[in-house]
Amino acid sequence: MNDWINLDLIEELSKSLDEAGVVFVGEINRTKEFRQRFNTLVKERLITHIQKVPIESIFVEIQKFDVGIIPYRINHPNLYVYPNKLIQYVSCGKPVITTNFAPDLVFFKKYIYIANTREEFIAFANKFLNGTINITEKIFKELRDIAIKNSADERAKLRLKYLELYESNK
Repeated sequence: MNDWINLDLIEELSKSLDEAGVVFVGEINRTKEFRQRFNTLVKERLITHIQKVPIESIFVEIQKFDVGIIPYRINHPNLYVYPNKLIQYVSCGKPVITTNFAPDLVFFKKYIYIANTREEFIAFANKFLNGTINITEKIFKELRDIAIKNSADERAKLRLKYLELYESNK
């Protein structure tokens, strides 16, 4: 986890949840200020932190969650972040709430909830909690197909194909 995460949004979200909690999984690998603020949220019991999960167990952990969240800051550097976490969530058939941080999200807009504001992000979370939004079996299957098509392996194969095409046209 790093400075991409909007901790102000997470704090506000956590305080708005009565019957749910926010869990983060992974190492913190950024600035001292971010780590301090993150640790404060843990100490205040606003979030739960599972420090490290072996890569082969990440999908087991994701299955424990009801909703995947991607609360990234909306800023210029994040425009270039590919949402790998999104692929992990959708491959597990999890509904996703994300901030509108990168143009690549548009490819998934039919299946995820993209929030432009804090209020919208929190409203989506509450809709999942009160059952207003559900993931049907049909959408689950579509999510898995999208995740496979957008996986790192598939994107790498596509890039290699483009390079081969480029080389053959020289």
